[in-house]
Amino acid sequence: MPVAHHVLDHARRTATAPAVQTPARTCTWADLAQGVHHAAGRLRDGGTRRGDLVPVHTADPVELLTLTLAADVVGAVPLVCDPAWSPAQLAAALEVVGARAVDAPTTDAPPVEDPTPDDASPDAGEPCDADLAWAG
Repeated sequence: MPVAHHVLDHARRTATAPAVQTPARTCTWADLAQGVHHAAGRLRDGGTRRGDLVPVHTADPVELLTLTLAADVVGAVPLVCDPAWSPAQLAAALEVVGARAVDAPTTDAPPVEDPTPDDASPDAGEPCDADLAWAG
């Protein structure tokens, strides 16, 4: 089971507790889960498929975690990139690893269905030993 599903399961049990705290804000487990659901829906709607490398490059720690978990939910491989890279450096890195450019979804999208391990992605299927987890 992808890591994201364990996180979302935990979020259901501890919705109001803080999940991530930064100097700028506190994100509850419910907030985190909602952001993950939104971003996962945007990735699915954008055609992200199982095994796709999804570049995640943001300096905001809450958004970084949210987008990384969203890619995991849809069966893709989140590719965590350095947010300090210039657009040219990012493009070069994506070319080297063969990742197709995927626009990072925002967490302010309309809500989507709550993905579960069985229906997280139309082609996600069951995780197997050959699956990549996360990349950086």
